[in-house]
Amino acid sequence: MSEIHADILASIREDIPKFIPQLSVNCMIFRFCDQKLQVSVVQPINSDFWVLPGGFVYQDESIDEAARRTILEQTEVADLILSQFGTYGQADRNFKEEFSAFAESVFAPDIYEWLSNRFVTIGYYSILGDLTIKLRKNPLFEKVEWMNIDDIGQLALDHTELVMEARKVMARELLSKPLLLSFIPDTFTIPELQKLYEEILGRSVDRGNFRQKMLKSNSLIKIGPSKAKTKSRPPDLYKLDRKNYLRSLSENFKFGF
Repeated sequence: MSEIHADILASIREDIPKFIPQLSVNCMIFRFCDQKLQVSVVQPINSDFWVLPGGFVYQDESIDEAARRTILEQTEVADLILSQFGTYGQADRNFKEEFSAFAESVFAPDIYEWLSNRFVTIGYYSILGDLTIKLRKNPLFEKVEWMNIDDIGQLALDHTELVMEARKVMARELLSKPLLLSFIPDTFTIPELQKLYEEILGRSVDRGNFRQKMLKSNSLIKIGPSKAKTKSRPPDLYKLDRKNYLRSLSENFKFGF
């Protein structure tokens, strides 16, 4: 069984008065890997459940700064774009019962009591395009992993709801903000791009209509056939025409899929 070192507990106790009372941030990082939309999740020590990364807001920092600090602590990437997608503050939003199984064995009674309060949380999402970046653990988390979006029902607390809401917001923003710049690699096939759209939208998209609309937007530059070994003709590789892609967003191009 893992334990939190005494100096970490002392640091938490020292920081509690420095936090804005009962305010937190939850920060999810999305990536597109192996044709799946994935979100970063953590497992607190001495627990058997998974939650989203999160943290508290210091009195002398903004909520955006708190979210950026939380992301930085997990990825060591300082320049990820953050998008705020919602605030959650139901009157009964506390998780004392859910926390009790592990928190009482990990934290001193005063810290456990503080964590058991009702917290209003502000949700942020960011996108990590570099698949080589590894997530970092910290003394409070036993494991840090990527979870496929289809498996988020396993999340504890109300964090499944947070991910679902972030996905809805991201789906709306897909047609107005340059999210593809953060998600896709330098080169890709149209089927790969379609799969990314489907994962974000949470539904299938007609293949012919998608291809037609994407080519009509002039957002793609054809660079040649893929080198992937296939029995049939390999699909063509494309790269994003940044200028035309941004213009299609500003002109509210009607993709219609």
